[in-house]
Amino acid sequence: MLTQTITPPATNKTLQIDDLFDSVIANSSQFRIELSHEAALGFIQRIGQYNDFCPSEVIDALDHVDRHIPRKWYGIRDPRNGERGYQLFVGREGSPVIYLERREMPSSRPLTKHVMNTICREMDLIGRSDRRMR
Repeated sequence: MLTQTITPPATNKTLQIDDLFDSVIANSSQFRIELSHEAALGFIQRIGQYNDFCPSEVIDALDHVDRHIPRKWYGIRDPRNGERGYQLFVGREGSPVIYLERREMPSSRPLTKHVMNTICREMDLIGRSDRRMR
């Protein structure tokens, strides 16, 4: 009978983001990676100051934007309820880039023009974005 159990060390998400950052940032000036919200924020923090790019201001702007975009709703008792209704991509196109992508499905509430303008304004003012909308 076993009297002790050896378990693997807990996954360190910060270490994973650090490894990802270190492997791509020095080796490519052109990349785009989809990350979870928390991982994207960690990656953005690692970028550091770059021209007008200030990680803490960008993260603050993304926090403001996050409050405006409704969470997903699949129905009563669905475990996916409350997931973010958008994806974050981080990367470089020479300079750092961040893409927020939202696909509106028939079951999702569309964003109003007012909310979209508010999101863009907050990214411009707080995050100092040089945005391009598609």
